[in-house]
Amino acid sequence: MSEEYGITEVKSPRKIVLHLGRGYRLTYENGKWYVVPPGYNVYLGWQVSDVGSKGYSSPEEVLRTIEEIEEDYKAFRSELGEAYAKAMLNRRTNRLCLIVIADGDFQAMGPEVQAELINKINDLRVKYGLRPWRPSRRLLSTALVSEELLEHLKY
Repeated sequence: MSEEYGITEVKSPRKIVLHLGRGYRLTYENGKWYVVPPGYNVYLGWQVSDVGSKGYSSPEEVLRTIEEIEEDYKAFRSELGEAYAKAMLNRRTNRLCLIVIADGDFQAMGPEVQAELINKINDLRVKYGLRPWRPSRRLLSTALVSEELLEHLKY
């Protein structure tokens, strides 16, 4: 990847994973490992093309990101071990669920679309041995999560 994005290629993720600073993330793309610095998107913009307005604005972007997360999980598991891979999967899918819940573009699409996307994310989580994502009590107390959305969630 180009240095203009702030993303650098890494030869051995095992050596660098213990020395990553706060906010730095590893990702795997086209058979190579990259370090993504804080403030840059891991997927959107360079692994998943940004369609429409800036940021996540369509279900296709979320579905493509799910595929990229699964690809990273498989690479992390083979190179760094199951525990690190599951922790990465948990962090990135939690964040993606919160984006789907809070983003205005998805709220405008309705709770059915939001629930469908969250169900797809949960399918990935369950496939690799994690519990399905559910909104926390704190999140339920906000206006972001409607009763209609909760009715459409599969898990």
